[in-house]
Amino acid sequence: MILTYATPAFAEKFEQTKILIENIFQGEVMSIEHIGSSSVDNLLTKPIIDILVVVEDIDNVDTMNESFVGAEYEVHGESGIPYRRYFSNETQDLGVHIHVYDQFSKKEILRHRAVRDFLRTHSDVSNDYGRLKQALVEKGLSRTQYQQQKANFIQAVEKLAIVWYEHNFFGMK
Repeated sequence: MILTYATPAFAEKFEQTKILIENIFQGEVMSIEHIGSSSVDNLLTKPIIDILVVVEDIDNVDTMNESFVGAEYEVHGESGIPYRRYFSNETQDLGVHIHVYDQFSKKEILRHRAVRDFLRTHSDVSNDYGRLKQALVEKGLSRTQYQQQKANFIQAVEKLAIVWYEHNFFGMK
């Protein structure tokens, strides 16, 4: 597994993919956001762009599967997360994972936004996360093992990030 730092190519790939998503969804999209490690400056990341898409009605997404296949994406359905649709393309230098949620999946949407924004504003945590990732890669783990090994760290960050996000963006105390 290869880790790298985001370059301008990551932002360009996000913008290109955003246009593709808008064309496929034809007005169904409420928001499209770059999430995940590749959206955080100076954080080691796999060469994959994660994208959060919020739509009005998740059931309409299934009718767009053929369009994603035509654009060389794999269709994974919910892939273990109810009310999500997941698409991936890892055939190029920069892979893309598209996570589509219904507008009412507020917990999942909040989780993605909170972690991204928390890591962007807390370089100490972001640096710790990068060091953990590097150490796991150096162990030569499989992708599944890598994901499992960093799960506890991510879950702890998610809890902190959600509290921080709700306090800073919703004025909750």
